[in-house]
Amino acid sequence: PKMPFSFSSATVIVVTGASRGYGRCLACTFAREFSRLLPSRVKLILTAPSENGLAETRKIIEEHAPGIEIVLLVGDLSKADNNLSEKLFESIETDRNYDQA
Repeated sequence: PKMPFSFSSATVIVVTGASRGYGRCLACTFAREFSRLLPSRVKLILTAPSENGLAETRKIIEEHAPGIEIVLLVGDLSKADNNLSEKLFESIETDRNYDQA
């Protein structure tokens, strides 16, 4: 299937719960599909409470979809006191050449 995204500029993809289950599957699928197109124009931001789980997801992605920029943010977005949402927005804003997908 065709990806419903334009590559006029780079793309940011945020996946929450990326340390296991559906979140990990989604992160790996996005990485695999985008690595076939223009991996240098993709920034994949992965969030989850488990640092070890995120590291494992990153390892899987790097093995199967090299070239994609991966940012790991450890924390739970449902908890307002952990500053994860601020870190997430900062990660997106660091390069304004990205589209938010």
